[in-house]
Parts: sequence; structure tokens; C-alpha cells
Amino acid sequence: AQAAPMVSIADAVTVAEGGTLSYTATLSGASTVDTVVGFSLGGTATVGSDYITPNPLSVTIPAGATSAPVTLVTLTDALFEGDETATVTLQPGNGYSVGAPATGSGTITDAQTAPTVSIGDAATVTEGGALSYPITLGVASTVDTVINIGLGGTATSGTDYTPPNPLNVTIPAGSTTASLSVATLTDTVYEGDETVVVSLLAGGGYNVGIPAAGSGTIADAQGEPVASIADAVAVTEGGTLNYAVTLDVASSTATVITISLGGTATSGADYTPPSPLSVTILAGATTAALPIATLTDAVSEGDETVTVSLQPGAGYSVGVPATGAGTILGGQGEPVASIPNGATV
Repeated sequence: AQAAPMVSIADAVTVAEGGTLSYTATLSGASTVDTVVGFSLGGTATVGSDYITPNPLSVTIPAGATSAPVTLVTLTDALFEGDETATVTLQPGNGYSVGAPATGSGTITDAQTAPTVSIGDAATVTEGGALSYPITLGVASTVDTVINIGLGGTATSGTDYTPPNPLNVTIPAGSTTASLSVATLTDTVYEGDETVVVSLLAGGGYNVGIPAAGSGTIADAQGEPVASIADAVAVTEGGTLNYAVTLDVASSTATVITISLGGTATSGADYTPPSPLSVTILAGATTAALPIATLTDAVSEGDETVTVSLQPGAGYSVGVPATGAGTILGGQGEPVASIPNGATV
């Protein structure tokens, strides 16, 4: 008696979705009767979604023949899936034995290219609010798409906002949008408006499109600091007048406050004017001293004043008092009149 023929299966040629995968089932020798070979399906492709389920799950090799095709009709869709496989595995049955290879594989290439991702700007928020950036895929994917991001802008990570952890955002399978939330932080320092820029970085399963970066503005909860000045303590000529300039709130950057000079004293003769005509309050500080060195002379002038007036400028507004006065006490006493002996008045 002849042993039952052995059946094996060959891989299918790759097709684009919408095409037909064709596997060849082969007997080692022809049979006098039809040989019905059962099989099962597997692979990464989904039965019913990526290809039509054969009915029945068997292939018939006609009597006298040694081969027959197993065909799977693939389906098109609008989803990005990447390339997928459909495997056909032969199962034991009557009139044959399963040989090698027992499994054939076929690849379905995706008609959709990897989706392109882009990002939009976030609406401005006051510090303490959350910036929300919309992220969009050009076409939905069948798997979650994890998009890598980088952070930049004028705001400081960890001080002005809490950075996302990890630095990515996930668009769920079947969806085309997700939002990235960045929580901003409050403080008591004037910084002015600052930006947080989110840039899309390259990764798997997507391409970076345009715009590749989104910007969000953090509006400072603190208004511009208000500058004021106090009078200087009176000094004798030759001493130094010290005026205290104050901000009502600290700034994150140095604040350069412009001044002008006045009073009854004469610049260059009674005192040395500051150069430049400004005073700088350091970042994080709220006060600075403005020293003005007075000069001595041999002329009786009486007491004189030096006034310092704050002028408008960038990064601050001028408050009250806007002018500080300092007095130079005359170093010379009042002149004494005398009449020489024998002189007649």
C-alpha cells in the first residue's frame, strides 16, 4: 500500500492591500481522489478587517493533481497599519499527512503611508493655568501613536512650568487628535510674559509635518513693578548723598531705572553726576542705592539741594514718590564783614 501523500504550503507573494494573496498547497504525490486539506489562519493582519475569511477553511487538491492555490482577498481601509502578515497553517486530516513547510506567510503592504503629525499653538494662560497644545495626525492608525516632544521658549522648565513626564504624547488607536497639557507655575517675581515652545521630534509610526512646533504664552500674574525713590540724608559738602530706589515687587531680570537730576546745587560744581543717569536693581532684588558724591569748594553758598527724579522706562512704571531730595550742607560759614583800622565807612 502507498503511504498517504505529504502536503506542504509555500509563501504568498506580497500584495498591496486590496490585492489577493495566493499560497500554493502541494502534495508529494497525486491521489486518485480529491484531497481536502484543512488550514488555520494567523499573522498580524486581522481576519474580516484586513482580509475576507475563506469559507470553508480548507483547500481541495483535485484527484490526479499535486497542487492547488489558497487565496486570501485583502481589504483596503483608511487607517495606517503598516505592513501586516497573514499566515496559513495546514492542519492534519484524512488522506494526507502534514509535511514541511506547514505554514505559509504572505505580506499585505499598507496603502497608507505613515501619518504626518503636526501641532498647533496653545491659547495664552495666566501663570498657574495649563497650556493646551492640539496635536493632529493626518490619518488614524490602528495602534497608539506615541509622539516624542522637546521643550523650549523663554519660560524656564521647573520654575515657570512643570514639564510633562515622559516627554511624549499618545494619540490613541483610531483617533487623529490628542492634546498636550503643560501646567504653569505661579510666583511672586515679575517676569513679563514668557513662552513655552513644544517641538515635535522624530519617532516610530509617524512623520513630522508642519507646523512642527507650537507656542504658548504664560501671562505674568504680576504687573510691571512700580519704582519709587526716598530722600537722601543731608551731608556736608564732600560727603555722599545716598538715595534709596525701590521696586514694589522683584523682577526676574535686572531693572535699569532712568533718572534725571535737579535742585539748587550745580552739577559738576557741587556734585559729580552719576554716569550713566540710571540705577540698576538686580534680578530678584527690590532695592538699590544711588550714591551722589558732593564736592567741596571755598565759596560760601549756603545749603543746596540735589533732586533725583525717576523717569519712565522698560520693565517698570514710576510710582510715588517719583523724586527724592538730598541736602548739601554748606561747608563754608556765612562770610564775615570787617573794616580795616583807620578806614572810614
